[in-house]
Amino acid sequence: MIETFQRPIVIFLPGAEGLVTRFRSPEFAFDESESAAAAWVSKNGEDAGMGTGMFAASKTRYLPLKTWRGVVGVLGFQPNTLKEWLPDN
Repeated sequence: MIETFQRPIVIFLPGAEGLVTRFRSPEFAFDESESAAAAWVSKNGEDAGMGTGMFAASKTRYLPLKTWRGVVGVLGFQPNTLKEWLPDN
């Protein structure tokens, strides 16, 4: 999985008591603020973290994993720089 993204990643899926980490790259830095960002994405179904208006100080970008049933998990990955998210002009 790490080879696909070529970045440190984390995947959260719902558990009995909220989000549960199902996969995390060994080098992925994670703390309580990162957990709050992932929970917000799961609840709201919108991106958060680096390059967004929510949890903008995070070094991670969190994306909701959506299906026809709604949000079924959260993917977080750490881009090298914010420029990776900006379009070329």
